[in-house]
Amino acid sequence: MAERFSPQKARELLLKQRFASLSTLMADASPYGSLVGYCMAENGAPVLLISDLAWHTRHLKADPRGSLLIVDAAAPVALAGARVTVLGVLRQVEARLVRDSYLERHPDAAIYADFADFSFWQMEPQQVHAIAGFGRIETFVGSELLTP
Repeated sequence: MAERFSPQKARELLLKQRFASLSTLMADASPYGSLVGYCMAENGAPVLLISDLAWHTRHLKADPRGSLLIVDAAAPVALAGARVTVLGVLRQVEARLVRDSYLERHPDAAIYADFADFSFWQMEPQQVHAIAGFGRIETFVGSELLTP
């Protein structure tokens, strides 16, 4: 029997990767996907640094629901590798709370992190769907992803 893809394993994948596909909802409820960098807040919640010029930021300001798809970039066969989708609500968070953690993970972002049109957004995970290959699929509540 395959080992369960636990919340701990999902956390480990999020900590290992640096980029995710962010899905947001357009005004007409059409889905929109984009690539974003992320880090983890102290409590384990994903944090993004995004620009007001980006479509996904406009979408989140109108409807804060979104999802992040994080994949194991080192997997030799993408669809056989681990991946986690985190669904939740994203809200702006004060830079002083997450800036250092984000720049430690993405030092190149220091060039634009303090631009007036950029802000940090933290996700409140509501549900997590984790896949670690055939037959290893788990769905759990978002709070289980957070650091115990």
